[in-house]
Amino acid sequence: MRWSFFCRSFDDLLIDPRRYRFHSAGWPARLLYRLLPRPDLTFVLDAEPEQIHARKPELPLEELRRQRDAFKRLASNDPRYLIVSSAPPPDEVDRAVCCQVIEFLAQREKRRF
Repeated sequence: MRWSFFCRSFDDLLIDPRRYRFHSAGWPARLLYRLLPRPDLTFVLDAEPEQIHARKPELPLEELRRQRDAFKRLASNDPRYLIVSSAPPPDEVDRAVCCQVIEFLAQREKRRF
């Protein structure tokens, strides 16, 4: 099993191409998205747009709402995506993610045997 931790991934290019100075990710990015190897799990840390804006005000609230909705749509179509609320204190968020990883590994071991 490979472990990778990223603050950003290729998914982010599809959700927010302007961050990477693209007008639109377009069909080449969508094609690459289908061809690239996928991680076993992807955690999407979620919060209300107002909370995000209070921490990082460089994006307007409407753009934060749009990106949040896009990530939720992406996560709803693929069971490898898990949405975790980032509203609780960091140690609780860490615990929630760790519990999800342990559950994933336990289920995978059950399937192996």
